[in-house]
Amino acid sequence: MVDIVQSNETKLLIRKIGYSVGLESTLARYKQLIDLYVAEKQLSDPSWRNLVTTGFRRELPARKHFENLFSVLGMFTVDNGRPVPQTILDVGALLKNYYSNDPLAFDRAIRAVLLYSITLADGELFGLLLSTSFDKSKYEEGLAEFRRSKLRIFYESYKNQFDREKLHQIIDFQEVAAGSDGKGHQGALSGPFAQARRVTKSKDIQDFSVSLSADWFKKVPARREAWAQDLGLFDDGTHTEFGRRYLEALRSFLPAEDRSSAIVLMPLDTEMESRHVTWALDGKFVAPQSMLLQAISATYLQAGITSTSTSDSRSLEIEKLARWALDNYQRADTRFQMLRRELPYVMFSLFALGICVASDIQMTDLKSDLEGLAREKRNILLRPSRVSVYGISFSGH
Repeated sequence: MVDIVQSNETKLLIRKIGYSVGLESTLARYKQLIDLYVAEKQLSDPSWRNLVTTGFRRELPARKHFENLFSVLGMFTVDNGRPVPQTILDVGALLKNYYSNDPLAFDRAIRAVLLYSITLADGELFGLLLSTSFDKSKYEEGLAEFRRSKLRIFYESYKNQFDREKLHQIIDFQEVAAGSDGKGHQGALSGPFAQARRVTKSKDIQDFSVSLSADWFKKVPARREAWAQDLGLFDDGTHTEFGRRYLEALRSFLPAEDRSSAIVLMPLDTEMESRHVTWALDGKFVAPQSMLLQAISATYLQAGITSTSTSDSRSLEIEKLARWALDNYQRADTRFQMLRRELPYVMFSLFALGICVASDIQMTDLKSDLEGLAREKRNILLRPSRVSVYGISFSGH
């Protein structure tokens, strides 16, 4: 085990995507990727290349930008030149097959899954920009308040000057210096986050200021505003009801005594476990994954989160859904059928999230519901898994 500050898991310390190439039309391109995966029952390099040039209408070298983005969003990675589907893409494929005769339900479901993915990857930057209604005059002040709020929480537990300096460097909005091999060697900074910070970067760990370049204003907010519009959170220059609920949910993740006007998102319990990291902060700062699932579900309730007539996910036939999902997950990629013996819990939880949103029912604590069902029915097997909490399978399956 290694402390989160000393590990390479900087993405757990700040939720931002540090580049802006390839972020446009994310929802539409996610759907195209799902369609390709479902149609071919695999994601091959030739088909992926063709999607970039024919489907996305971009030159082939742009595929590297999309591969970076889709990796950060948990859709697929490239292993020895071969695209390998990850959780968000497999969940999309499950929902595409589940709602094969109901495209409107699929659209509602997939929107929620993408919002979950974007929240994990970019939630603090995306949330801040959304909270300002994309008012550029408020960006620097808002991002500085975020840094002040989050760093003060960490400074309470990390007294070592070296740790504080590293936290101060990471929890910021600059690009990471990287060489041509992309492995973090010292080299020229690039990208819209870097221009102003190259000169003005302060070594004073009590300096929380943020100075943004003209390039940043040009490239970064517009992509996030397009996300917010595609996801139904922002329309005609103002927050929708969905957008207001989403922002309210993001602000509720910290303990009440540590909240500020800034949106601060700490790691999920599932992220900490799968990356084998610990930290010096109190356990109250680790957010349960179930809390984020319920927040996204509540965001999209048509009837509103206070409606007493709205059903909840306890009404789902969890065993039936898990069996269906496992069968379809095993067949989703012809290359990996023999390896897919269990259904990862995190994947199932996102599949259930999509169904809840498409069906307009509020999600409850699915993990507890599943554990209760497994105690009641011994044919449901939950094998502990650091990568995904549980691997779900069925005796005799």
